[in-house]
Amino acid sequence: MQAVREGEREVRELIAGRERDERAISLATPYYDVVRQKHGESDEEAEEASEVAVDYLTQFLPLVTGTRSLNRQEALEVRERSLKALKERLVERANIIQARHDSETAALVKRQAYFQRDRDQMSREEEEEYEQACEDSMFKIHILDKRLKRHEEAALQSYYELDNKLRHDPRLAVLML
Repeated sequence: MQAVREGEREVRELIAGRERDERAISLATPYYDVVRQKHGESDEEAEEASEVAVDYLTQFLPLVTGTRSLNRQEALEVRERSLKALKERLVERANIIQARHDSETAALVKRQAYFQRDRDQMSREEEEEYEQACEDSMFKIHILDKRLKRHEEAALQSYYELDNKLRHDPRLAVLML
C-alpha cells in the first residue's frame, strides 16, 4: 500500500512540474530571423534572392579573370566550350530518345515473331492480348518519333539562342571587334 501511495505522489509531482513548465513557455526568435530583421530583409526579398538567374557562362569562364576582361583567345575558348557543352547535352538527350525508340521497336519485332511462330496454338484471349500489346507498342513508337522530331527542332532553336546570347554577352564583346 505504501508503494502505491509513493507512486501516486510521484505522478502528482510530475504533473505539477509539467504544468509549471507549460505556463513558463516563452517563444524564442531564431538567430537567423533576428539577423534578418536587423538588416531589414523580408521573406519576399529572401525568395527573390533565391530566384536569381543562373549565369550560363560561369562554368566556362577562366577562374583568373577577376576584374580583367577576357582576351580574344579566352573569349573564343569560352564560347566554343559553352556551345560544345550544350551540343553534348542535346546529343545525349537525342540518344536517350533514340535508344528508347529502338528498344520499343525491337520488343515489337520480337512480339510479332513470337506471334507468327505460335499463331496456331494461341487462344482468342492470347491473340487479343497480342493485338493490344502491338497497339501499345505502336503508340509508344509513334510518341517517341514525335518526341525525337520535336527535340531536333528544339535543339536547333536552343543552340541558336545560346549562340545569340553569346554574341551579345558583354564579357565576350572582344569577339565582335
